[in-house]
Amino acid sequence: MATQCGSLLDFIQYCWTVASPGTVDIHWAVDWWDSRHPAMPQISVSNLVSPHFHSFNSGGSLTFKYKPLFLVNVWQQVSRGSSGTQELCNVEVMRREVCRVFRENFNGTSLTNYAGSLNPFCVVLPQDYGTARHELNESPRMLRYEITLMSTRDNE
Repeated sequence: MATQCGSLLDFIQYCWTVASPGTVDIHWAVDWWDSRHPAMPQISVSNLVSPHFHSFNSGGSLTFKYKPLFLVNVWQQVSRGSSGTQELCNVEVMRREVCRVFRENFNGTSLTNYAGSLNPFCVVLPQDYGTARHELNESPRMLRYEITLMSTRDNE
């Protein structure tokens, strides 16, 4: 995928090691949610914000640095009539795996074993292990975790 969100999504998919749900069982989306596939487990990546940090160079000029933030959402719909036990297990596994992918596959400032490109990112790390955003009052019930990623750029 040509976007930054698409590059992050490709990276997650490439480094995914969990067999259930596996990469073929998950709908991968560049956006907050893809309503065309509500019953499938989903992982989506979207932009949150790009905060600007200012710093002064030794010559007195002002430099702007960007630390883009992204959201990774893991979604699992609870089937009607289901207790939700398996769906809760799936969403927990996906949440942990997304965090593991970023924490274990960056080695200093370089990626390990990744054939693709995360240009312009130098490092991308989760800022949390996921915040539960479950929408249990809706029908059908939807389980969701939101993980915030912070990245650094190659030129910083």
